[in-house]
Amino acid sequence: MNKEDLDAIIRWRRRLAANEVAHDLQIAEAGCRSVIARRKRSQLICGGAGIGKTNLVKALCRAATIDCVVIEPRSYASLYHALWMHRDAALLALDDNDRLAKDPEMVNLVKQWTNPTGIVRYQSVPILKNAAKDEPDPNIPLPEFAVKPGCIWLANPDYTDEANIPPAMAPHWEALISRNLNPRLIRTANQQHVFDYTLDLMVRRSMLRGLGLTLEDSNVVLAFFLANAEHLYEVTPRQAFNLANARMRLRQDHVLTDELWLAEAATYLKPKPVRRLDRPLGFRIIPPHERPTVALPPGWRGPRLPIAKQNLPGG
Repeated sequence: MNKEDLDAIIRWRRRLAANEVAHDLQIAEAGCRSVIARRKRSQLICGGAGIGKTNLVKALCRAATIDCVVIEPRSYASLYHALWMHRDAALLALDDNDRLAKDPEMVNLVKQWTNPTGIVRYQSVPILKNAAKDEPDPNIPLPEFAVKPGCIWLANPDYTDEANIPPAMAPHWEALISRNLNPRLIRTANQQHVFDYTLDLMVRRSMLRGLGLTLEDSNVVLAFFLANAEHLYEVTPRQAFNLANARMRLRQDHVLTDELWLAEAATYLKPKPVRRLDRPLGFRIIPPHERPTVALPPGWRGPRLPIAKQNLPGG
């Protein structure tokens, strides 16, 4: 690697050091780790769709060698049943459940769940009849039981902004927040930052190779992403995944040609540009034997920003 290439890497690392998405995900990761380690009972992560909230939680669970159970209840009864069925799980993630913020009964149930005891209560005729049997149906919850796993709630709306909370829900919401929910927002309004973060995942963190693409296919997907970033519906990691998956499907079906690939990839484009981006040139995914072996400056392993104490999640 020559000095010019090394200077380009350093410039890119400095650019990422100011990236809002990477910074916010780092703070969100700290809160999720606390729940996984059972140092706290709950954590709320807000952020735009496709930025990788669910994948972050699943990756942290894999690293901790525990199972992550994702639930999407739509009512008080379905949430109570889900808690019963997974009461001994290591972690429960509430995903795509924006109804919860508008339903006082569901909020009250989550408050019980995230209390230190984790004991939840609900009485209905079927539940009471089942509990009175000599051999209750194991698929029907008891009127009272303890939920062991912590709660990580993943949401798209920005619940750090009180304007997104219905006025009638304000008292319930404040009571829920007081139980160490610690809402954390991943800012995605700056599309340049979202684009840079996704590009870093694709190039430095080998996201595409990790999905099973060959080196050649990875570079083709990367080139398309760079060339058409202004027209893509999103410049999120999910969009990169969709492009990679489209390329992979064509190869697995043994019908991969340049014409078919471009036709498939074009379905993710809008006719008119939807954003303006500063796109770095010369990016490609290199094989391990071509990677630099020189001593690189501090910060090479990724943005690790100083975090103010008041920004750290509780617990």
